[in-house]
Amino acid sequence: MIKKVAFFCIICIASGNALAQTSITFNLNMKPMLEDSSFIPGKDLLKINGNLYPLGRGKDKILKDRSPIDSVYSVEISFPSRYEGEKLTYNFYIVKPKKTIREIRPRILVLSNRDTVLPPIIFNAFAW
Repeated sequence: MIKKVAFFCIICIASGNALAQTSITFNLNMKPMLEDSSFIPGKDLLKINGNLYPLGRGKDKILKDRSPIDSVYSVEISFPSRYEGEKLTYNFYIVKPKKTIREIRPRILVLSNRDTVLPPIIFNAFAW
């Protein structure tokens, strides 16, 4: 009986860890692109892609401006806990009706086991 209880506890702990997730909120300040009309809300889309699930080939996420007065577009993405310590390589890009504009260099973030809200950065800028 004790062996069955111990086995059950181990299974519960293991499955609980497998189901845990880390939430990352990505924020992008689009004010300069809005001012020069290189990004037009409602006509263009702002997306993020990366190398780890749930991002990846064909699994891009759309950023939205939840508070239009600040010009910051955001998306919250939950990553499985198995990626703790892994490097997420990601980029933002703008999808226009006839072309796509990608950031020049990839961004890198080491995933931890805690929820994170990244500070707003400017599209294609690499200094915070």
